[in-house]
Amino acid sequence: MVKLSLQFIVKYVIMATKYTLFFGIFFIYSFISIAQDGTLDLSFGNGGYTITDINGNADIINNVEQTFDEKLLVIGTTENPNSVKVISKYLLNGDLDLSFGNNGFVFPSYNASAYNNSKLIVKPDNSFFVLGSENEDFFIAKHLSNGVLDNTFGVNGHITTNVEEDNFQSAVLQDGGKIISIGRTKGVTNYYQIMMVRYLANGNLDTTFGNNGILVHDAGGEFFRARKIALQNDGKIILQLAEYSNSPNKLIVYRFMPNGNIDNSFGNNGKIVVMEDTMLKGGSLALKPNGKIITTASNPDSGITKIIQYLPNGTIDNSFADNGEKIINLNNFYTSKLFFQGNKILIYGHISEFEGTTLVLIRLTENGELDSTFGTNGFSYSSTFQSYDVTIQSDHKIVAVGSTYWYDGVTDFVLSRYNNHFLETPTYNLKEFSFYPNPSNGIYNITHDFITSETPYKIVDITGKLIQYGFLTGVQSELDLSLVEKGVYFFNASNKTIKLIKK
Repeated sequence: MVKLSLQFIVKYVIMATKYTLFFGIFFIYSFISIAQDGTLDLSFGNGGYTITDINGNADIINNVEQTFDEKLLVIGTTENPNSVKVISKYLLNGDLDLSFGNNGFVFPSYNASAYNNSKLIVKPDNSFFVLGSENEDFFIAKHLSNGVLDNTFGVNGHITTNVEEDNFQSAVLQDGGKIISIGRTKGVTNYYQIMMVRYLANGNLDTTFGNNGILVHDAGGEFFRARKIALQNDGKIILQLAEYSNSPNKLIVYRFMPNGNIDNSFGNNGKIVVMEDTMLKGGSLALKPNGKIITTASNPDSGITKIIQYLPNGTIDNSFADNGEKIINLNNFYTSKLFFQGNKILIYGHISEFEGTTLVLIRLTENGELDSTFGTNGFSYSSTFQSYDVTIQSDHKIVAVGSTYWYDGVTDFVLSRYNNHFLETPTYNLKEFSFYPNPSNGIYNITHDFITSETPYKIVDITGKLIQYGFLTGVQSELDLSLVEKGVYFFNASNKTIKLIKK
């Protein structure tokens, strides 16, 4: 019989515990790290979903944005008994943020149409704008981070802008807190024209833009929808619109100068025709940090979706996919939103069904090939709810929002989240943007020549976790990462990403 000393037994138990702990941690890490991109994130809500019913009414979310303090802000409608706007805020685990409004909800007192398109824009201080239409006027309201109207903005927290039969469709926040709203107006004509309005941070019209803050541009068609707007680092404005009045339908991209004048150096006298097709539907657009433009267009009937990349001057970039164009064959599919993340392209869209739509996420590599590490051969599908919008969290996970299907009963808010990792940053020639020293012991000097005032920035680690955020001001700034661990971090501002090494 072998006798074991107490010392040996204690040592063995300690070793066993250490190895058990090691393998337990290894197992957990492996489980997390191999979560397939494009699959449902089961750590969110209840099995990947959060469903919210508002007093038994019919509820729908139509827009979602992440705030700078890492919460999810949504806007939608609820029948109460008539359709009214409702704004809500959620924590990143899917729970309602009970500190926002009244137990997580704000029911605005203003009368902006609940049925028209509404958009949220979040500022770095977590205050936010609600943009839309009211009585055929452009409408904008500002709320503080807790949901209360900011009465220092406009008149009692909101303003309207009228030309003639105006319809808001999208907006973007500029450096310095200016806001550009886009849509269409009939102006003094019998057909619609492009309408852009630029507001100062206090809600006043920016008289340096267009005609005293308002730009009306003849797009040459009787009916169109201004779909997307994006800003270049030099302040030029990229606008995508779909024209439906003249057969065939057209998807067109325009570029305007910072003051609102058309930029005739872009494409053909300021515009490029992306696609001409009688059955054209959908469209999306994004800018790469190097100035290249990615745009999508779909014909659901033929099952053809095109992803096309252009050089900054508006000519096709033949280095992308097949001579500048990637074809996706998917019946009844059309695109709604496009994101460029590091070296990945993410496309959000829908497949039209008889009783609703199926959510579709597609991820491509930077050169336009399907990314086989995402979903199933680059595709991810969900038909569990009716989706209307998506956003990307700071950790790069994808949040989709919408409602339950009407045929399942009274509709409720739905949020769902999908795994999406991003560990690589491409290298671009950023002549006007530099850090030194890099690598650094934690203090980085940053120089730039595109910052006007109060440009927000954020720094994340390789897992996408937010490490620091704030503002860049002036010609030169200093960043202090002396308190963070050694490793690789990513700095992002004005659609530019730079890898920082802390040694």
